[in-house]
Amino acid sequence: MKPLKIALLQIVPERTIEENRMKGAAFCKKAKAAGAELALFPEMWSNGYEILFRGLLKNQKDLDMNKVKRWQDEAIDDSSEYITTFIDLAKQLEIAIAITYLEKNDKGKPKNTVMIIDRKGNVILKYSKVHTVDFKTEFFTEPGTEFKTAILDYGEGKVNLGTMICYDREFPESARILMIKGAEIIIVPNACLMTNIRLEQLKVRAYENMLGIVTVNYSNLKGR
Repeated sequence: MKPLKIALLQIVPERTIEENRMKGAAFCKKAKAAGAELALFPEMWSNGYEILFRGLLKNQKDLDMNKVKRWQDEAIDDSSEYITTFIDLAKQLEIAIAITYLEKNDKGKPKNTVMIIDRKGNVILKYSKVHTVDFKTEFFTEPGTEFKTAILDYGEGKVNLGTMICYDREFPESARILMIKGAEIIIVPNACLMTNIRLEQLKVRAYENMLGIVTVNYSNLKGR
């Protein structure tokens, strides 16, 4: 079995979902050209986590309903052009893509989600962040309910993938649950300052669970 090659797309987001869709697609093509079998985006690529540029909320008390509405308006569903672009691209390029986005939720707050699409364009896993933070804009997101794994066939072999998102790594149980479910590699999209202690956290999670962990962050965040 040939080792899985993962492209970490540590890129700077643009101002709109459309711009991020186009830029993301361009970098998936670069990843394929470089020999990658999986392209991994940082957290909530659809809107660049927005908070990186706009600093919407400092804490729950600063909740501004106009800003919350904008956050909700930026949420997209799985039928959006953003999602279908990466599904089509995965099939066209024959590369797996772990795309991240703010997911529309008709029953309430939007979700912070990652979708893994295999090289044939099949969605094999969709996970919404379980441990959402209760400050800044992410206060206005709905937590996921479970950790998931899926078998990725990347052409040269198969691997059991699990996923966490950013703050999930703070809790040992997140990685342990994924290990128990059979994960061999955990992918971790991030949108935060990757300080030494946070990088050490991931090393410890990998060591104590005897698996690989791959994380990707925005390139314009210091301390990564």
